[in-house]
Amino acid sequence: MSVGLVLEGGGMRGSYTAGVLSAFEDNDVHFPSIYGISAGACNALSYISGQSYRNHDIFYQYVQGDKYVSVKNFIKHGCMFDFDYIFGDLFHTILPFDYEAFQNSPVKFYAGATDIQTGLPVFFTKDDMDEQMDVIRASSSLPFLSTIIKVGNYKLLDGGISMPIPVERSICDGNEFNVIVLTRDAKYKKSAKPEFPPALMKAKYHKYPALLKALNKRADIYNEQRLFCQKLEKKKKAIVILPSEPIEISRYEKDSDILMAIYDVGYTDAMKRMNEIKAMITEHSAQAVSVEG
Repeated sequence: MSVGLVLEGGGMRGSYTAGVLSAFEDNDVHFPSIYGISAGACNALSYISGQSYRNHDIFYQYVQGDKYVSVKNFIKHGCMFDFDYIFGDLFHTILPFDYEAFQNSPVKFYAGATDIQTGLPVFFTKDDMDEQMDVIRASSSLPFLSTIIKVGNYKLLDGGISMPIPVERSICDGNEFNVIVLTRDAKYKKSAKPEFPPALMKAKYHKYPALLKALNKRADIYNEQRLFCQKLEKKKKAIVILPSEPIEISRYEKDSDILMAIYDVGYTDAMKRMNEIKAMITEHSAQAVSVEG
């Protein structure tokens, strides 16, 4: 038995997850296996490499620039996020990611994306992640606001379409117990109202009927997975960390003060559950994990 860590996405609400992961790193809390979607997968990278401060600095210093996220990027590249910048200059030069430490870490990492040809989730491991991080780009590529990412024979978009909270995958991999980090508060329920006009989505993705079906079911999938997390926690099979107050921002929030306030809430919320988390890991982990290996 072991304890998995499951990270929901959520765009700039990922600043909450960044705070949670910083609390974990500061308290030497690590997990044998991590499952991330979209912003959750992005945050997981630096946590695994032992650089959680990178997530803090990105939200505090770098998301404000147009190169990170902007309408300009969408007009120029067809994507709100400039992944060539995020996983290029920012990743390698401005705020270097320790790719070697990431790859050498004993932590197993699974990043989820949606196969638009089947509408089903696909998970990739560190073996699939080169320094261009196409897998993470795919996991974070929102429909309509991003281009389709090709990885091998797959055509991919946002993992949140098909499996926004990948706890079921973690359980299938043998993690009977899980720590789950969500970016919506306890009262949140996803509206069935589509994020984009159905006619617009159908026009853009008419070649991919399975994707359209998954998009139409998105709210139901999300709400069902949230309910499943609640049931796991009641059975003491999971510890769910979620915002103690609603996070009322857009996916593309750029105000550093707002993002840092959310980061601080994440850090504080994680600290409140830290003793429980350590106890679960001690009792149920099959092996101790450290970033040093």
